[in-house]
Amino acid sequence: MGAFIAQVWQLLVGALTFDAAQLGAALAAPLQTNPYTAVILTIALLAGISELLGDSVVWFVNRVRPTRLVVSLALEGVLVVVKLFFWAFTIWLVARALYATERALGDIFLAVCLGSAPFVFGVFIFLPYLGQGLRWLLSVYSWLLTVLLVALELQFGVVPAIVCTLGGWLLIQIASAVLTRPRELFQDWAWRKTTGAPPLVAFDAQLEELTRRLQGDARAQPKT
Repeated sequence: MGAFIAQVWQLLVGALTFDAAQLGAALAAPLQTNPYTAVILTIALLAGISELLGDSVVWFVNRVRPTRLVVSLALEGVLVVVKLFFWAFTIWLVARALYATERALGDIFLAVCLGSAPFVFGVFIFLPYLGQGLRWLLSVYSWLLTVLLVALELQFGVVPAIVCTLGGWLLIQIASAVLTRPRELFQDWAWRKTTGAPPLVAFDAQLEELTRRLQGDARAQPKT
């Protein structure tokens, strides 16, 4: 177990620092026979958990019941996996259509999973006022890392790797932005139907309300 943890740490650091030699070695073999498959999937799992924790602070702030919290986290986890697979599929499709590559979809998926490594810092998305900006930075960081990984995986130059990765990444960012509000409305509807309680209140909104109350109390205090 200790050796496996050391492997995970070493490859994670290599990914975050764009160590091309180490990353190339990790992706050299196909998915089925790659000795790094478990290590890469573990990194993707850690990144996904960290991102989910950053997104789930609103549930803790609203004191959501454990059952509902588990269900919500499970659904969010499914969305993370779907996002990674969709990106891998678009990369694989463009690479086959434009560059006639024969690399299997599973191998591309492994590269995309490793490209999610920057989201090990996703837990900090919960930070008020900074969270969305940090999410954007991590997304760009992940895309740049994936460009390198695809270049190594498919033995491409930088430009073909950008062509293969950019379309899917942009579609994911657009979908995330467009679907954010409908997703929040659905969550509020489901919350009211299952609990009869008011909608969930975002962490930023609660912090703003607390700040207003503190400022009001300060102004109400008599001056000496």
